[in-house]
Amino acid sequence: MLHFFRKIRHDLIANSQFFKYLKYAIGEIILVVLGILIALYINNQNEQRKERMRFDQVLAEVEKELETNISEARTYIYNSAISDSLFLKVLIDTLDIDDYQGEQGFILRTLAYTIDFVTLKDDSFKKLNQSNNLTLEQEQLFGELNDLNNSTAKIEEFTNYLIEGHKKNLTTIKKYDWFRNMVFSVDDKTVNDYYLNDPEHFNSTTEYFILKSDNSKYLINYYRKAVSVYEKIYNYLDGLGIRHSDSLLFQIDHQHYKHYIGRYDSKWCLKNWYVHDDSISISMEEGKLMYTGYRSDRTDSRKEIIPINKYHFMTLGGFYHLALDDSGEVEGIRFSAGPSFILTMEKIH
Repeated sequence: MLHFFRKIRHDLIANSQFFKYLKYAIGEIILVVLGILIALYINNQNEQRKERMRFDQVLAEVEKELETNISEARTYIYNSAISDSLFLKVLIDTLDIDDYQGEQGFILRTLAYTIDFVTLKDDSFKKLNQSNNLTLEQEQLFGELNDLNNSTAKIEEFTNYLIEGHKKNLTTIKKYDWFRNMVFSVDDKTVNDYYLNDPEHFNSTTEYFILKSDNSKYLINYYRKAVSVYEKIYNYLDGLGIRHSDSLLFQIDHQHYKHYIGRYDSKWCLKNWYVHDDSISISMEEGKLMYTGYRSDRTDSRKEIIPINKYHFMTLGGFYHLALDDSGEVEGIRFSAGPSFILTMEKIH
């Protein structure tokens, strides 16, 4: 082919056809440039395809990382719901000596003096920051993951507050001679009197409860977002046929929690200034449990319920604890979003 072009060029020059030669030369240059551009385009397309494939491969790692984070968050939330219900008993002064000597005595005694927090991983996510030339769907997934990752800053901030609060409470209680045996001293009148009557213990519990409640709210928000993003990643990878998780985790069958359903009237609040819903209803809509709050001075509020177990559920606002009667039927709900936001609701039969 090159020999053919050289022959044409030689003949044009030999016959003194300069302008024809010039046109030919320009045409040859254009062909060379086009060839280079096409080669660059093909190479660029190949690089983009490789980058997108790398993104999908790392995304499978991110999915596993999310599984771990969601599991850790759910365990923390479950434990927080249990401790939250106990904090309420301390604050509302419904405990007696039998509670501290009973099955939950150990938990009650150590409630304000133990530390529990979640460390969320983001090593795989950081690899995605190196990705470029993504498809629109990949860009959307990355954007949601980035938003999720940014939401962990508050969790880390309040985890540090928890650690400081834990140190402070330990310093407070370590000054007592009975501290070393506080777990075992169930019959010690001095110890029991401290837990039941000492304002110092009440204040330590209240302050720590505030920190736990704030941390839980941010973690609940993270959990809700993480499950949503996880489901989208799962479906995306599944659609591509990429090897990833064996099954879609963290799906909740709301039918197991139909006993939540009903209408509830507000009956009592710890703080008179706290403006709350006059009544609420819990309903099942399209397979999900929905909370609707009614107040005369505003539009009805609606939010999705996230079940924790038979006795506890959550929304972005905080924890809800179900009270059951002797026959196992729900008779009321106690809501908690920290010491200043405690509300009791009674079920309307």
